[in-house]
Amino acid sequence: MRLATLAIALIMALFCFVTPAHAAHANAVNRLVETRNCIGCNLKGADLHGLDLRGVNLARANLRNANLTDANMMAVNLENADLRGADLTGAAILAVNFFGANLKHTTLGHVNFASSRFCHTTIPSGKVSDRDC
Repeated sequence: MRLATLAIALIMALFCFVTPAHAAHANAVNRLVETRNCIGCNLKGADLHGLDLRGVNLARANLRNANLTDANMMAVNLENADLRGADLTGAAILAVNFFGANLKHTTLGHVNFASSRFCHTTIPSGKVSDRDC
């Protein structure tokens, strides 16, 4: 009986700690979509797959391990954003500001960064690019 009660209490405690994190991500994603401005937002692990993010301001945002596959990221401000481990496969990247951003270990399949700004930007290999300083 005690073991069953302990197991139920443990499972309930896990749900109490997991649910608020998902709610926080949902609130940040809603704020991003509605206001196009999410400076310093915590979007760690968020699913932003296929979203229209044209012109959004994500300066200093935590986008670690976020799913940005196939997102439209034209003219996005990612200054000092943390994108470590994010997946940008197939994202439409055009005129994006990566000044001071951290792209270490990001997945970049089929992405062209030619028109984007790299200054003090940590690239996927861990090296710092000052291409546009």
